[in-house]
Amino acid sequence: RRTGTRRPHPSAQDGSCRCRAAVGQDAAPRRGGTRRRAALPARPDDSVKRIGDIDVSVPLHTIYLAEADQIVRLLSNDFSEWRHEVQRTVSAEAVNAAHSLCGSSATVGFKGLYDLARALENLLQHLARQPAVLKTAEFDVLDQSIAHCKSMLQTFAVGEMPPLPRSHIRLLENVHRTLRQRCAPAVGDAVTEAAPVTGAAPEGALAAA
Repeated sequence: RRTGTRRPHPSAQDGSCRCRAAVGQDAAPRRGGTRRRAALPARPDDSVKRIGDIDVSVPLHTIYLAEADQIVRLLSNDFSEWRHEVQRTVSAEAVNAAHSLCGSSATVGFKGLYDLARALENLLQHLARQPAVLKTAEFDVLDQSIAHCKSMLQTFAVGEMPPLPRSHIRLLENVHRTLRQRCAPAVGDAVTEAAPVTGAAPEGALAAA
């Protein structure tokens, strides 16, 4: 009678391997007889809103939308009144509103609306320094920029990032460039005003004659 350890039958080994493969590595007992638990998926953070490639806290998102909506409404009403009072200068409220929209949009990382508000602010600041009477087409550009601000805010409100408003920024920059050229004195006029009249006799000589 032969003594010693009995080897398990090959079929038993194969069955054990198949079972471990079927249940996965996590089912293998750890030291102390406990099983390793599968990692639970991370719970989404309900206090943060993901918009495009930026994360915005839900309270900040709510506050920003409320403030931005109020600012855009103020600008819309101001531009509407300005169109009917073309002789008046740009209001300080409109300049401050555009500046506030820039700042709040930068705070939440809304680059598209920041760029558009910045172009609008630059134009209004120029008009505050050098008042000019706007033409109908130029008022149209102001109205279109405000309408696009509203559209971008609506998209941002539902958690989506709107594309950069390059065409509207270019329109504002074109108006700004046109106003600078309109306000600049003509080169010929500046030379004429600065140059003395040649060949003119002094006032004392005319009196003596």
